[in-house]
Amino acid sequence: MLLNKRVAKALGIIKIVKKQTLFLVIIFNLSLIYTKAESDFYKFLISLNSKSIDSLLKITTTGQTKNKIKAHNYLGAYFESISNYPLAIFHLNQANVLNKINDNEKIITQNFLGYIYWHKSNYDSALIYHQLALKTINKNNPVNNHLAFTYLMLGNDYYDLGDYSKTSKYFFNSLAIYEKLNDTIGLIQIHNRLSKLYYKLKDYAKAKNHISISQQYNKSVQYIRELAISYNSIGNIQIETGSLNSALYYFTKTHTEFKKCGDVIGQAIASINLGDTYQTLYERGTPRKSILDSSFKYYLQSYNLNKSVNNKFGMIYGVWGLSDIEMKNGNTKEAYTNYLNALQLSKSINAKSEIYNLYWKLHSFFELKGNKDSSYYYLKYYITAKNKLENEEQTKALLRQESKYEIDKRIAEQKEIIEREKLIATEKNKRKNYIIFGIVIVLIILIYAVINSIKKIKIINSKNETINIINAELTIQKKEITDSINYARTLQEAILPSEKYFNECNLNCFVFYKPKDIVAGDFYWLEKRNDLLFIAVADCTGHGVPGAMGSVLCSNALNRSLLEFGILDPGEILNKTRTLIVETFSKSEKDVKDGMDISLLSINMNTLEINWAGANNPLWYICQSEVKEIKPDKQAIGKTDNPLPFTTHKIKLNKNDMLFLFTDGYADQFGGEKGKKFKYKPLKELLTNNAHFQLTEQKQLLFERFENWRGNLDQVDDVCVIGIKL
Repeated sequence: MLLNKRVAKALGIIKIVKKQTLFLVIIFNLSLIYTKAESDFYKFLISLNSKSIDSLLKITTTGQTKNKIKAHNYLGAYFESISNYPLAIFHLNQANVLNKINDNEKIITQNFLGYIYWHKSNYDSALIYHQLALKTINKNNPVNNHLAFTYLMLGNDYYDLGDYSKTSKYFFNSLAIYEKLNDTIGLIQIHNRLSKLYYKLKDYAKAKNHISISQQYNKSVQYIRELAISYNSIGNIQIETGSLNSALYYFTKTHTEFKKCGDVIGQAIASINLGDTYQTLYERGTPRKSILDSSFKYYLQSYNLNKSVNNKFGMIYGVWGLSDIEMKNGNTKEAYTNYLNALQLSKSINAKSEIYNLYWKLHSFFELKGNKDSSYYYLKYYITAKNKLENEEQTKALLRQESKYEIDKRIAEQKEIIEREKLIATEKNKRKNYIIFGIVIVLIILIYAVINSIKKIKIINSKNETINIINAELTIQKKEITDSINYARTLQEAILPSEKYFNECNLNCFVFYKPKDIVAGDFYWLEKRNDLLFIAVADCTGHGVPGAMGSVLCSNALNRSLLEFGILDPGEILNKTRTLIVETFSKSEKDVKDGMDISLLSINMNTLEINWAGANNPLWYICQSEVKEIKPDKQAIGKTDNPLPFTTHKIKLNKNDMLFLFTDGYADQFGGEKGKKFKYKPLKELLTNNAHFQLTEQKQLLFERFENWRGNLDQVDDVCVIGIKL
């Protein structure tokens, strides 16, 4: 009766308005009659044509404010459906500006703005708008299509963020409301979304079941966009079950249906799936170039479609697919460029799963090319990203288990309420009995829920207590270990010459010493005998505690060679040091081959004559502005298969000439834009170019260059560089 009155009112308007305006008013008023909730946007979109779009556009300029708001919302929803996001955002923002008091229209505006940002992979903005919609709804706590659609949107957001616990919570809440309202459009959508969720969880039977339900509802509506989504889900399942030709068939149908309704994002998804399927066909026994060409074509098509609507998440997979095909075609340069582009896109939207998978791709790429440094660089980032993601996934799995009971309980309660209402309507005389029965059932469910919750809390508390005890023990152990290592540092520092001793020896130099850990395998050594100064920079095997133990042993052997045995020739000192170290290790039953690399020189402070010997580490010096190098003996101080005597090199230098002693830590540090080693040539250039500065400035420049190169990467080894000015 009310409906007839509203139709009559609309027809009455026809008699008093001009013909053109009549047409607009009829269309709009009839849409108002039947549009009671957000899901009717989709009913409206199914029947849209160019005339109705023109009519809505005219209403945005000539209609009353309330009708302008509705028209802008309709147009925003329409342009979202064909992936024209700039126009969609424009109309939705116009609705938002005009709307001061209508909460129903505000919810629609907020939800569709969030939907568009979800398409654009801007999940933070999407969540903000969808949570605003939920907050607006909760003012009056209604259970209606607005709430169901908002839950569906929130489920979408958390699905793409990888939080499947929250995804399932919101999807099932949405399903319960749509079932209660018997909303066909809503049920078509939510069953398609649940299919996606179960597919992601690898429960293909449940995924197929939800697709079937969605298609059954869709028979009476012919909602093309959702039909395409159903076909796409079937294609994905066919891929997983090995039916590749069937998958190609369904993905082609997906692309066709999305093209019919103008959904650009949908066409891009179908294209990426066709690209993946053709690539899988190639890998599983159809190695024809035409198959690869088809795959490349669809990847490129997907990338271009996503780029046209600035969908960065979709662009990742387009570029990634192009990289894989370039690799198979042997175009490694193009493949590498595309992998880097895909990684950059992933980082820009914090797509965690894609980031760690692309680190693995780049690791494998460089491993295949034999580039160990870059391969190791990306492998390290892959492991870090993967561990972080796995930790997050474990947390999500726990949350999913904890929320499952609450979801089931809520659905059970809602179904019970629906059944009770039906029985009350048909059998009023039994109302009291059914109410009592319903209350008892609800109480039983609540009691059961409380008991189970208490049990879970006790279990969690028990586990937390155990974890706290373990953490306390680990904290104590860590403190004891750290205290021991700190004391070891004190002992190691005791073997290093102090700044005071350097001053007593009247040696004009700088020392850049940067251990990787609290204690180090690198050390420097200084002793004076008559007019001779002996100075060395050494690198013992390893770093941290093992390296520090080696440094104490090797420093002691140097002291004995010079002070106890009175040897003054650097080559002979290294020979004797090797003998002492081998004798020490020979007492062990194990075959210990650890030792040290060293650069050792003696300076006659009166004549400026230099005697130098080196084990694996060279000597660089600047004489009369010319950089020179003395190469070391290619053997370490320690147990070797064919030990040879160390060579002593004699050179005569002048006042203000410079010498540089160093270990390999500086040159081996990873960093820079590509994560590569610093290497020796740039180090030599750095030392040479800065040699005219004061010694303190040279040390500061070395430090700044090292830190800038390293960036956010970890220090890989101990670093020691000494520069001496005569």
